[in-house]
Amino acid sequence: KETINYFPPAFPVATYEQQPYPSGFQYPAHPGAFSVPPTVVLTRAPLQDPVNNYMCYSIFTTIFCCLPFGIAALIHSNAVSLLWYLTTVLNHIVILVFAILTFEIHYPGTFQISPTEIHFIKPEL
Repeated sequence: KETINYFPPAFPVATYEQQPYPSGFQYPAHPGAFSVPPTVVLTRAPLQDPVNNYMCYSIFTTIFCCLPFGIAALIHSNAVSLLWYLTTVLNHIVILVFAILTFEIHYPGTFQISPTEIHFIKPEL
């Protein structure tokens, strides 16, 4: 009967001692002057139209290449711009709803919401 060993053989443990520094060894000197990175200014202005809708290529295709494909390209290029605007508006609506719900959770009864308007009632702390 042959026995199978599932574990690898143990390696001998080697011990290392601290090696002495060579004579006359010095650490490299640090430079005396250092440079300051330039200041970066960030603004919260939204981008005007960051999504490329390829409208110029659509117009070129309509005029100089193939009229049916050019018309389809114009329709889809316009749809890209409209969808970008729609997503921006929907993002603002979601942020507003999230803010109202968060405020309502922390201060219940603060908002009276009807289908046409929202009334804010000052919470008593």
